[in-house]
Amino acid sequence: MSLKDKLKPYVEQLDKELHRNNKVGEYLGQAEKMTGVKRLNMVLGVIGVVLLVFLFTFGSELVINVVAFVYPAYRSVRAIESEAKDDDTQWLLYWVVYSYLHFVEFFIDIILWWFPFYYTFKLLLCVWCMAPIKQNGSKVLYENVVKPRGQIRGRAGQNRKGTPGHDQKCEPRLATECERLSATEGCVQCARTCRSLQR
Repeated sequence: MSLKDKLKPYVEQLDKELHRNNKVGEYLGQAEKMTGVKRLNMVLGVIGVVLLVFLFTFGSELVINVVAFVYPAYRSVRAIESEAKDDDTQWLLYWVVYSYLHFVEFFIDIILWWFPFYYTFKLLLCVWCMAPIKQNGSKVLYENVVKPRGQIRGRAGQNRKGTPGHDQKCEPRLATECERLSATEGCVQCARTCRSLQR
């Protein structure tokens, strides 16, 4: 299936929306009569020109921040007001990923600025993150980038005695202290304490 075939339903939907009986449809109809150019082609042309201007101007950062913030903020408010909880999770994931990307970008912005089409890539990434599909960018980036780096090591109940991280060379009189530490602070702290108590 070619790209044209994949985009065909979306183009048909856009054409249908442009022919609606409203003010926009009325103005487009007048422009169509005056120029002889189909309204769909006019709108696609304007979108293309805006994208070209966007690619080659310094206003692209502002446009990205508006696109990446305004629509998701609107959808988040609607999700909060709705009864369903799936959309709450979707938009919460978006904001976590968006915040993570902004945090990382703050430190490497001076480097990223020199890459051509960086802002275009960022726009596409933000659009993918907010896309209304099951495996959108927010979910993929959260599961593969944010979540692995945000997990807390050594939680209670993990890495107890008998697992590779626990220091089993502690003297018997220290075993209770080591077991208490492994249950509360994690195996790394337990190993350090056990070694320090043995000295």
